Amino acid sequence: MTTDRPTGVTIVAVLQLIGGVVGLLVGLANLILREALDLPDLEPLMMTLGVLSILEGGVGLIAGYGLWTLKGWGWLLAVVFDIYVILGRVALLFIGPHIPIIGPPEPGQIFGLVLSGFVLRYMYRPHVRRAFGRA
Repeated sequence: MTTDRPTGVTIVAVLQLIGGVVGLLVGLANLILREALDLPDLEPLMMTLGVLSILEGGVGLIAGYGLWTLKGWGWLLAVVFDIYVILGRVALLFIGPHIPIIGPPEPGQIFGLVLSGFVLRYMYRPHVRRAFGRA
């Protein structure tokens, strides 16, 4: 395995790390607001979203570290997590408009879906796979 990290991998690793921190903060905010807002109808949803965001944030941090350090498991975790994100965003495109609290897709959601697709495609490029010892 090479010690030279491709620039694109550095960018993806940093994005994963930032996304992981944001996920943790959003999850904690959901759990705190769930208590503070006292909205019984939304409490189960906020609890679920809070826990899910914390788990996703943790996975993002671990994947970001694995990418930064060029670990083979980091590549695999990042690819699996990216597929999970893509499937979730596609599902929201179809389900979201039917759920009043979610609503129709926003430009940021579409951008995130397209970005995830580019990242997934990039992770399969030969020089990237070689950097992780997966050639």
